[in-house]
Amino acid sequence: QSLEGEFFGGIFLAPYAKVNNGETYVAFPEANSDSQQHFTVLGENLIGFDDLLNNGGRDFQDFVWEFDFSIGQL
Repeated sequence: QSLEGEFFGGIFLAPYAKVNNGETYVAFPEANSDSQQHFTVLGENLIGFDDLLNNGGRDFQDFVWEFDFSIGQL
């Protein structure tokens, strides 16, 4: 599954993470030093992250983000 998306105004958002081993991983495998996917979609508005080089864990539960894009009333 893909993490990219287009939002109103043409803004493009993609997660990245700096980890303790000095690596920075982005949502695009080809841009990572190990060419591996480190982010994945776990559900609606839910993104999982694997922090190990070469995806040693492959569980994508090292960090999990949940987003709420609801619009509240003023």
